[in-house]
Amino acid sequence: MTLRPALALPLVCAALLAAPGAAHAASCVANLTPAAGSVLVLNPDGSVNAADGQYGSAYVNGASSSSAPPNSCTAEEGGREIAYPESQIGNPALGLFVARKTYVPATGTGFVRFLTTIRNSLAIAQRVEYLAYSGHSASRVRGSGDGDLVLEPGDAWAVLADQPPPSAPSAPGPEIPGHVWDAAPGLGATSPHIGIVNSTGPWPTPFTDPGNTPSARYFLEIPPGGSVTVMGLSLGRTSGQPGLDAALVAAAALSQAPPEVYAGMSAQELGRLVNWPNPDPDGDGARLNADNCRTTANAGQEDLDKDGIGDACDSDVDGDGLSDALEAALGANPRSADGDGDGKADGADACPTTAGSQPNGCPAPVTAADTTPNAITGAALTAPSKRAARHPALGREDQRQAAVVPRRARRGGRQAGRGPAQPHGAPVARTRRPGAPVHRPGARHAHRRGGQPDRSHADDQGRLRRASSLSAAGRPPGRTARPACLRSA
Repeated sequence: MTLRPALALPLVCAALLAAPGAAHAASCVANLTPAAGSVLVLNPDGSVNAADGQYGSAYVNGASSSSAPPNSCTAEEGGREIAYPESQIGNPALGLFVARKTYVPATGTGFVRFLTTIRNSLAIAQRVEYLAYSGHSASRVRGSGDGDLVLEPGDAWAVLADQPPPSAPSAPGPEIPGHVWDAAPGLGATSPHIGIVNSTGPWPTPFTDPGNTPSARYFLEIPPGGSVTVMGLSLGRTSGQPGLDAALVAAAALSQAPPEVYAGMSAQELGRLVNWPNPDPDGDGARLNADNCRTTANAGQEDLDKDGIGDACDSDVDGDGLSDALEAALGANPRSADGDGDGKADGADACPTTAGSQPNGCPAPVTAADTTPNAITGAALTAPSKRAARHPALGREDQRQAAVVPRRARRGGRQAGRGPAQPHGAPVARTRRPGAPVHRPGARHAHRRGGQPDRSHADDQGRLRRASSLSAAGRPPGRTARPACLRSA
């Protein structure tokens, strides 16, 4: 059953008619009456007594917060919050002071909120131990922040009952208490509790079930002359299974830091919170759980790719798989998932800046023109004709060079067997035709070296000439009578 507590301050009835948010003097001892369940009685130290226990006591370095004089408190938020005056705590030499506020909302989820602000008056930083204490008869864990029945660091909340699972809580029986120590992990709290300990001590004994009640233990770093604020929530539901079910739902919901948790808190108080996140740290007007950029101001909450991360803090605004920085380096459009319009997202496109029809997003390859050097010219292009080579626009040397290639192309057939044409001006390497005799240049001059001339070469050349002339005259080649001029030789 949802609690809808109302605050009754008998000693300051007239003050209850004051405008919401206005502060006025109030008693430090009053009753907080929920719509259902036991009456919560405020204590002088800011804690409350329920029908079956106590919620919200605060200890700093082992010392409890001091009791305030009866009429030294202030009522705020239309009388729904009682502020206790600051008082020194623990060893005076440490210069530590504590101020507390206890708040019950008028509507919404029923809970009581405790704000404990610790101030370090010294010029040196201090590390203090803080204990959020509770004590009640229900001591069997029935639910926790991570879903199991073991309370450990990381559990933002716990709900307890008088019976272990799977038994239903006694009905009638003790009230079902719930404690929400911190915001759920992942919401950005800087100093959540370091563990759950037994409330009965000796501290810091880890909490064990059954027989004890849990208290959250913190170590807080307080800068010189600075302050930190710890916030804790407690709730109670009627005994029995329906009350247990309602308490489990409420504790889980409150750990998600809904707006009602922060109701009435000043900007200064929000800025000092260490175990809950600031609901609007970037000051853009969008509260924590509704802000898609929690630490970057973006009042418009723009989200191009609808991924829940605002454009102001999204490294990939268009959601195409490529970061904005990489797209900028590639020359792609960081605000278009398919910058080249080829139907393939930039993150899967091998050519994100060039439209293509291939599966990888690139254009089809283009066949290159044949640029193999010509066998005659040694160049990739055909040499100009004589007429073109003699164009008046060409110089004399250009005309001469351009005319060389056509001349050689015409006598290419006569150069068969001699290999490819050589560049202009280079000696042509001639090759011996098949069957041709080997020329020996020194044969006809052999007599100069004291030997006889070798006439075999000359004889061979003569026979070949004669055979060619006879064949050209229509007579078959063969052995013929020697001419008369040679018969006497």
